[in-house]
Amino acid sequence: RAMARVAHPNVARVLDAGVDPQGPWFALERLDGESLHDRIVREGALTTWGVAEVMLPVLSGVQAIHACGLAHGDLKPSNVILARDRGGVVPRVIDFGVAVHLGEREQAPELLGTPMYMAPERFTLRAPPDVASDVWSLGALLYTCLGGTVPFHGARIADVVAEVLTRAPRPLPDLAPPLRAVIDHAMQRAPEDRFASARAMSVALRAALREST
Repeated sequence: RAMARVAHPNVARVLDAGVDPQGPWFALERLDGESLHDRIVREGALTTWGVAEVMLPVLSGVQAIHACGLAHGDLKPSNVILARDRGGVVPRVIDFGVAVHLGEREQAPELLGTPMYMAPERFTLRAPPDVASDVWSLGALLYTCLGGTVPFHGARIADVVAEVLTRAPRPLPDLAPPLRAVIDHAMQRAPEDRFASARAMSVALRAALREST
């Protein structure tokens, strides 16, 4: 119901929500298109122009989610739909099953999310999602867009978590230094060292893209 208050062209609309005998549910608008994950699997890393077309709208959408007092908690390529709209493509953030109110302080009873896109404090402190952890996930999402691969690898989930906790993402070859700097800033291990907001990351990414073209 809280997500239904978010009205932004780059966020899928929540139409209804409730609880039935099987548990809580919510309904999203139907979108015609493909996920960013499927696009990257098919075509590989995005061009610099493609990154601008996808990531800048996603950052704007996430900023709107935060402005409504919520954290998404599961930002990843499969939760970005490249929706067909009037002959064009509009990135839309979907899937709010992990979303929480900002300021939530209780430890999560279980970890919900996707390990290779989850900030380290989500594991070490069992912290609920917040702006800083969403910014980390946005950095990991940008990494995947630019590299065509996930930032952390492992045969088992435990191996992925170990990499998140102990290593920086593997350097992407031939990546322009300004873009590398945006990823590095977003994915700092200490939450307070990351971009303070999705908007601040968007400003930095716009500048980096200009320098890299």
